[in-house]
Amino acid sequence: MESHFMKTPHIFSVLCVSFLLLACSGNKIMNGSLNEQGIPAWVNDGSSILKSKENRLFHGVSSASMIGNFSLQTSTANRRAREEMTRIVTSFMEIVSREYIATGQASHAGFNEQEALKHITVLREMDLSKVEVVGHWADDEARKIYAITQMDMEEVRRVIKESVSVNKGLKAFMNIEGDRIFDRIAKKVE
Repeated sequence: MESHFMKTPHIFSVLCVSFLLLACSGNKIMNGSLNEQGIPAWVNDGSSILKSKENRLFHGVSSASMIGNFSLQTSTANRRAREEMTRIVTSFMEIVSREYIATGQASHAGFNEQEALKHITVLREMDLSKVEVVGHWADDEARKIYAITQMDMEEVRRVIKESVSVNKGLKAFMNIEGDRIFDRIAKKVE
């Protein structure tokens, strides 16, 4: 049985080129070099925490194989990239929580290992559906669409600050120490 992909290779190629152009436009980190095969660096790097001179960025990257039609494939890649963003932010907040506990300040605010686990569960359930997808790239051979989401440190701070279920002491610690922790664990980019 011939797939819709095979019946309309011209349309798929046009859409792939369009997504490639979208993926290559925008901010400097997204415009990074392409490798010999023409694949953007963010596709190979995957989800990451990046620090440049101008920005502190969280990237959630994922993909979707051909699953019926191009629109469904793209929306699936977008959803998975948002889920990756949740995973990245949650991992970052786990590190922040551990450092907060290690300072000794956490016990005064009623925050301990069990509270940290509860908060991490809450963070995993955060609604990041409004996180913007900032790029796509189509792999014609593998028939995959890659999507990348992006949040900067200020957006993450805002989400944490607005969450009613996150401990006030942890919020304050994140506000004061978040950048230092971020800078320590982030991959540096030019």
